[in-house]
Amino acid sequence: MPWALVALGAGYAGSLLLGADRLDAFAPVYAACLLTVGELTYWSLVSTRDEPAAVFRRLETVLALALASLVVGGLVLASGELSAGGGLLLETAGMAAAVGAMVLVAFLAGRRRG
Repeated sequence: MPWALVALGAGYAGSLLLGADRLDAFAPVYAACLLTVGELTYWSLVSTRDEPAAVFRRLETVLALALASLVVGGLVLASGELSAGGGLLLETAGMAAAVGAMVLVAFLAGRRRG
């Protein structure tokens, strides 16, 4: 299973190298789909007969992760399109976004362990 995800990612990276003159607007969508495929595949490998409520909670978690990936990827892609002369306000917003992304990742990682 991991090799299939690596192959999909490598294929996408190869397509990006062929058209390296601009950013790909669909990169966040592709990343969210790749994350969802990986999570659902892993889930199918380790899944046992769970309660229906546990299945729905896990499905909600996978979908929330995919949506968060899509939003964060879109924000990163949009920030790449901004001009470099944004000033102090734009730098402060970028720092706040970076800190927010790290807090979100730490929260989701802690929640996943518990």
